[in-house]
Amino acid sequence: MKKLITIACLIGGGAIFADVATVSNVSIEQPTTSRKVSIKYKLSKAAVVTVDIQTNRGDGVYASIGAENFTTMWKDVNRLVTPAADGGFNEILWRPDKDWNGHKLDAGSVKAVVTAWAEDATPDYMAVSLTTQSGVFYYVSSNAVPGGVTDNRYKTDWLLMRKIPAAGVTWRMGRAPADGTVSSETPHLVQLSSDYYIGVYPVTCRQQLNVGYGLSNNSSNIGDMKPASATAHGLRGWTEEYTAWPQDESHAVNPDGVIGKFRSFTGIEFDLPTEAQWEFAARGGEGTLLYNGDALTAANVAKYGWENCGSFRDVGLLEPNKFGLYDCLGNVAEMCLDWYAGSFYGVPSDGTPIIDPLGPPTIQNSDNSTYYATRVVRGGSYDTGAGNCSLSVRARHNQKSGWAPNQDGYRLMAPMGGKW
Repeated sequence: MKKLITIACLIGGGAIFADVATVSNVSIEQPTTSRKVSIKYKLSKAAVVTVDIQTNRGDGVYASIGAENFTTMWKDVNRLVTPAADGGFNEILWRPDKDWNGHKLDAGSVKAVVTAWAEDATPDYMAVSLTTQSGVFYYVSSNAVPGGVTDNRYKTDWLLMRKIPAAGVTWRMGRAPADGTVSSETPHLVQLSSDYYIGVYPVTCRQQLNVGYGLSNNSSNIGDMKPASATAHGLRGWTEEYTAWPQDESHAVNPDGVIGKFRSFTGIEFDLPTEAQWEFAARGGEGTLLYNGDALTAANVAKYGWENCGSFRDVGLLEPNKFGLYDCLGNVAEMCLDWYAGSFYGVPSDGTPIIDPLGPPTIQNSDNSTYYATRVVRGGSYDTGAGNCSLSVRARHNQKSGWAPNQDGYRLMAPMGGKW
């Protein structure tokens, strides 16, 4: 015999769209002889589905029990769900005794609030399995991520990504005037037209190996949770020398390259972030040289300089920024999509914001000699001084070999919806 706990429903979720998915007929119940809870609902169209468990405070007002108390749910939750056949019910299963300190559900005390998110307006965290194909899950907050964002699984067998709320925000890119003038870091206004996902950590050696691509690190820099080192050529799967490649606005990569391997395994069209996307995400809303406002020697922010580090370190050991991103400064310099220019490219002379900047369209080589294109790298590395580990400092990466091939790594980004 089953006892009915409560019923709740929520229509839609996330952003508002003309043809938004709707949720109805939500129920939550638990057999008297079982610790397993069943949450059932009807879904009008495919959507990412999440759920909140709320409890009656005793005055008829319900409040969430906290996402950390229901991270072991399974079946039709925290992923892209299609409606059940023939208008039937989708189902979520949960063991509250494993999550919620052994709590039992009593009639009227608990309800489930099910939310449907449009595929191009998904929740704040996306976790992508690198050992099982088609394993993509979404979570509404860091507390909802199973094990927490610092769990080692997200540095090895999973790729954890954070949604960056950038759409329509006007912000200052480059060095603040109060921090001194540097020609390559001239401050200017930028707007990004879309939100996007970016890795919580730089890609690690184990993550790269999991999708079937080898390592180029020297032996001192290889370790499951150390950043993977790569050249831009290797990332995009190119083998020919630079002659006159245009800026790659199409996001085209060779399937045999590192990014191509990630795409093939996961079905998500990852790429490098543009320089503007990297800086907006790395800043986490801060306008200072570092994302916690401390002096450049702050060892709690960045691993830099041989005297402090000597080689790559495992990711996630120091403080994150306010978006929850780790290792944006120091440890490994991170490649961006843009070709490098000595100063920011395409900045309007009238001071209006530049929309979705993408660097110069081609590399201009004054003497027409054979030249390997250079891409922007940001954030500094373990082998650079403290002054190069700041949010505005720009450097360049030799397209084929890297200026310092054992210092340059990468952090993947993905567009909303996973496709370009």
